[in-house]
Amino acid sequence: MDIFFILSGFVLTIGYFKKRDVKAIIGGTVKRYARLLIPVIAIFPLYLICAILDKDEIYAGCLKRNLIEFLLDMFFGTWQNQGGYTYASWTLPHELICSYFVFQLAFIISNINHRWIAYLSVFLFLLHPLI
Repeated sequence: MDIFFILSGFVLTIGYFKKRDVKAIIGGTVKRYARLLIPVIAIFPLYLICAILDKDEIYAGCLKRNLIEFLLDMFFGTWQNQGGYTYASWTLPHELICSYFVFQLAFIISNINHRWIAYLSVFLFLLHPLI
């Protein structure tokens, strides 16, 4: 799982480091929400269908929401881990927040002369809980 997040951070920022254009950071930040929303839009209707067909009431929380609440959960609640039926999308809030952090970090670090010190500091900060 860690490799996925590391590669994701690399892929998100490679365009900025090649061009050194702030538009790559801004465009990536705006597009990131839309790209992560695609799986959510695919997952939520499946939850609703399972709730309708469910006889054991495992998905009972789905049925207690009206359409407006369902849509609010889909477009906004998912990013705060709200709604009891978003188990399949648990990584999405982390991916969104961390990708925004990566974009900011790339912009800040790109303007530092000795970048390797900043990279080492971030790496040690992330490695700290494992030590």
